[in-house]
Amino acid sequence: MSAFVTYAAGFLVRTVRALVFGRVGDIVGRKYTFLVTIVFMGASTSPLGCCRLQRHRLGRAILLVLLRLVQGLALGGEYGGAATYVAEHAAENRRGYATSWIQTTATLGSSSPWP
Repeated sequence: MSAFVTYAAGFLVRTVRALVFGRVGDIVGRKYTFLVTIVFMGASTSPLGCCRLQRHRLGRAILLVLLRLVQGLALGGEYGGAATYVAEHAAENRRGYATSWIQTTATLGSSSPWP
């Protein structure tokens, strides 16, 4: 059950991303906001490998959930920012095709070719 809660933490925080990164994107620009979300994602993904080095199980669980929360926040900001950025910079008659690649590559990246 705790594995599902840890996994769900990343999804639940994605709803907050619109409040955080949507407003920031409007104020400082979408390109800068997109870069910030990429840094957040990298900064929260890298330490995940260190979770197993934590000696205390409770500390390991807390660290894992906190990193998943930051990942979920960053992913929520990345997806919306990427879709908007690509749509704004794509040719007018190719916007749908260009933005469809964002969802396609996310799906291909998360699916495994092995059963």
